Amino acid sequence: TGMYHVGGGDEFRTVGELLAHYNNNPMVEEGSQRVVHLMNLVPSTCVPADAIDERIRLLEEIDPVTKKSGFLEEFEVVMCEEY
Repeated sequence: TGMYHVGGGDEFRTVGELLAHYNNNPMVEEGSQRVVHLMNLVPSTCVPADAIDERIRLLEEIDPVTKKSGFLEEFEVVMCEEY
């Protein structure tokens, strides 16, 4: 649909609109009741169905400088944000 959302919630035309909404109306984790802070967009978390093959191909490529695949680089970004 070209819209952005978090887990099927409210939909927004841009990532900026989504972030602004959740900065003003924070999400709360159900079990712990902790506020969920949105930090960085990870590109592979939302891919249109007709672009999956191309996204996988890009993530499988090895960066000539870091010698890491796109999968590993995005995994490291997510892991750094967890701590």
